[in-house]
Amino acid sequence: MNTHTINPHTIATRSKRAKRLDARNFTRTHCAANLTRGVPCGTPLHSRFVDGQTVPFCPQCDRKRRGVCVRCTTERVAGTVGLAIYCVACKRLANAEAMARHRVAHADDRKARDDARRADPAKRTDRAEYNRLYRLSRPRKVRELAHVDYTRHRDTRLAYFAAYRAEKREQLNAARRRRYHGDLPERACVSCPMVLTGRAKRCGPCVQAIRTAARAAIAARLADGPASDNPCVFGTHDA
Repeated sequence: MNTHTINPHTIATRSKRAKRLDARNFTRTHCAANLTRGVPCGTPLHSRFVDGQTVPFCPQCDRKRRGVCVRCTTERVAGTVGLAIYCVACKRLANAEAMARHRVAHADDRKARDDARRADPAKRTDRAEYNRLYRLSRPRKVRELAHVDYTRHRDTRLAYFAAYRAEKREQLNAARRRRYHGDLPERACVSCPMVLTGRAKRCGPCVQAIRTAARAAIAARLADGPASDNPCVFGTHDA
């Protein structure tokens, strides 16, 4: 890494750009420089007495020239001294913040693009196939992501399931109370339109028809071969 630094107190060694910046800062209270592309400095200027005159001094731009992170002000920059402004850790934080700002600023565009992609059956099929192959090829990564998702949403899911169980428990208790007091609602037989009351699911004729058909099937099975071939012989007792 290049460790060469420029002495900020010696105007003669500064580049023409730095001299022009000093001339602009003479009439300002905040630094007019850009730390990097799209990131203005805007740091309150200090005054220093250099070569018999008072000149403006920006501590943040000075850290940039010396290769010190402008965010934590302690670590060395990850890159070229004089150009890079963040260390490794601060660079990751700055990138995450920039992506978050981009998502908020372009939320409508992202939503329109996602809706268009989901509306296309071909793209949905292709994406689903890609996700399936990804899960098959990276089982360890899938397990790690599942664990992270469980840890992140554990409390929310436990609260949801607890509320769901409480709701279902109340419904079952209400049904038990109605059965105890004989106040069950009327409903149709599962095999015919006959209206039933109580706990029965089928009416009497439907139950008898099912039993008769079962006995006929057993009798036909027994008639096809000897009883020794049918170890499970059901009786034909009347209900």
